[in-house]
Amino acid sequence: GQSVVELGAGAGLPSVMAMHLQARFVCSTDFPSPEVIDILRFNLNIQAAKNKDVDVDIDIDTEKITSNGSGKRYCVMEHKWGEDIDKLLSLNENNENFDVVLASECLWKSDTHDSLLKSIHHLLKRDTGRAYISFSHHHPGREDVDLAFFELGRQKYGLEIVETFQFMSTHMFNDSEKKVFIYELKCPS
Repeated sequence: GQSVVELGAGAGLPSVMAMHLQARFVCSTDFPSPEVIDILRFNLNIQAAKNKDVDVDIDIDTEKITSNGSGKRYCVMEHKWGEDIDKLLSLNENNENFDVVLASECLWKSDTHDSLLKSIHHLLKRDTGRAYISFSHHHPGREDVDLAFFELGRQKYGLEIVETFQFMSTHMFNDSEKKVFIYELKCPS
């Protein structure tokens, strides 16, 4: 299993999927807001209870760890993009960088692109690690602003695009279809 960190997790669906796909460790993060973190923790706790292989919850506030020994772990914690990542790395085995970084629907606020990229760059394992960025264009006529994220990542942090995927999905607010993009990135050594 791999170590996975999700940035801007919201309800945590990608983290839940990582748990069900047998990730060794999943750290689900979002902006420092008690309401957001409580909902995220609630959602992951429910999923962990359903998944007999995932049985460890790390309470970041008390640093209390509970386990029955399966070795698969998860946690929920606050993380403001671009800020200190030491606590995140300290939870991963041997303080290592993460195998996988996930960010879903995090590009809509372009003034945070550099901070998000900084976190991805510092959290991702060099060479073998992969970041998966999924998004839709939410502001018609500003698609170039979303895509500038990847150019900034290449220029400032050396992140390389490995592969891109796209598919059509029904829009959640009406019946129209919207294109969804997934970019796979790596950070060479």
